[in-house]
Amino acid sequence: EFFLPMQEGSTWGNSTLSDYWDLKGDQIVTSGKGYCECFLNILSNPKIVEKGKIIDGVRDSIWVGYRNDGTKYYEEIYSQGQLQNGFSFDKSDVKYSYDKVAEVATPQGGMQGLGDHLMRTLTYPKVARKKGIQGKVFIEFVVDKRGEVTDTKVIKGIGYECDEEAVRAIKLCPRWNPGKQRGQPVKVRMVLPISFKLG
Repeated sequence: EFFLPMQEGSTWGNSTLSDYWDLKGDQIVTSGKGYCECFLNILSNPKIVEKGKIIDGVRDSIWVGYRNDGTKYYEEIYSQGQLQNGFSFDKSDVKYSYDKVAEVATPQGGMQGLGDHLMRTLTYPKVARKKGIQGKVFIEFVVDKRGEVTDTKVIKGIGYECDEEAVRAIKLCPRWNPGKQRGQPVKVRMVLPISFKLG
């Protein structure tokens, strides 16, 4: 399997598959052609068995993914390695439609909306201003499946009450658009730098 460079906006890079053998040692993909029943994304958890056609080293036609228990997780249509559309099924068999395998969580109004929120909400702490303290506070937080910001904490701070102010501003964020994996909302852990700069 040869990995191609990651493209902007993608969660992981695409790959081409040249040759693949099943667990019995039978070659099922030869010179980029065949029908693959395999763990193509070995990093996924839980492990997903994927089945589909490989043409010219990339996915083509219908691909189906199954969970460990054998239930169908998704069905996707590819054309020359590009996802056209897909449907995933949660454990209650609710169906989700998508055209991207993964979508990162985004603030309401995009990064501009987040910037506007921080400009309105952040107050430069008096003690930091008096001592001329400037820098970036790195805040880690989780955007849950509903888009709520939770588990907010400082992972690198500058002190002088700036850390607490950054946490306060992030906790007051409007609801985000949740991250999605195959159309289904998922929790996403994020890190955001918040700048304190004297003007």
